[in-house]
Amino acid sequence: MENLPVRKNIRLEGYDYSQNGCYFVTICVKDRCKLLGKIAPVGAHIVRPLLSNMGKTVEQAVNNIPIYHDSVKIDKYVIMPNHIHMILAIDRGNGRTLFAPTVSQIVKQCKEYITKQIGCSIWQKSFHDRIIRDDEEYENAWQYIDENPARWEEDEYYISSPRFIVFEGLDGSGKTTQIRLVADRLLAAGRSVEITAEPTSSPLGGLIRSALSGLYACSAEELAALFTADRAAHNREIEGLLAGGATVLCDRYYYSTFAYQGMDADLNWLMDMNLNCPAIRKPDLCIFLDLDPATCFSRVTQRQEGMEIYEYRPALENARKQFYNVFELLKDRENIRIVDASKPIDEVSDKIFQIIMELK
Repeated sequence: MENLPVRKNIRLEGYDYSQNGCYFVTICVKDRCKLLGKIAPVGAHIVRPLLSNMGKTVEQAVNNIPIYHDSVKIDKYVIMPNHIHMILAIDRGNGRTLFAPTVSQIVKQCKEYITKQIGCSIWQKSFHDRIIRDDEEYENAWQYIDENPARWEEDEYYISSPRFIVFEGLDGSGKTTQIRLVADRLLAAGRSVEITAEPTSSPLGGLIRSALSGLYACSAEELAALFTADRAAHNREIEGLLAGGATVLCDRYYYSTFAYQGMDADLNWLMDMNLNCPAIRKPDLCIFLDLDPATCFSRVTQRQEGMEIYEYRPALENARKQFYNVFELLKDRENIRIVDASKPIDEVSDKIFQIIMELK
């Protein structure tokens, strides 16, 4: 029990959150899932929230707050696709005889009502609040809520447009598992998701797999050229998926070419061939799952299938070093994030999802 993490208290220490005053409160849906509705046009240059059935339940809960608590009013609120903003006003009168709940109690009761009505909890564990201290802060909060639907795409809770995200790592680092977990969470958050991989299933991809398995002997330069040709063709599919509104999760991309074939072929040639090819798209994000080669090798040897030429331990060790060399060379032009894949699976998935949600 001593090792359990302690959640940070985000309330202002020593402050009485039941005293008279106004509070700007934000309650977020877990993982920013767009469960409460959408922002829809209602006329020229006018948009407003169009609530789902779940969003209507949330609205009822918000409107119930002053019914349950005589000392509380909702001065302003908006229900966005994945969060709520509201100004809570607490007024116990001149004395302290009129009971007033704290902001936390109000939010807790609101969440519990919604959970009971829909049959499950949809919320993040905590919520955000700010004490409104003067008229200027009140006017700013009111204006922010009023303009939030029109500025939805600028909102910090807005889920961005489709992205091209690459997963890299040594064989055995857990890429397949993490891609599946992240895809499930993105789908739950309201995104369209497609998973793809290199080498592809094309005839070129088949030739590459034959070379990787040792059935077809070729030089590092030949293999790199095959990968690049396969990648250029693959990009037609990637571009189509992105144009259709899907976030694309790709298992391996040109970083693997630089790391693996770059151990034997000229790295500058490999990078020039890929980075300057107009048919090869630059990813929005590369996630590198970092795991020590010994663990990767142990996992690979437990598979019920043949070993590929880069899956032996010396090759894994050299590839990891080469990946880091490549990332150092690309640090100023590519968005590369290294994630410790030795952590528990769910912890790794949480970290990756957090990184993806930071993309704007």
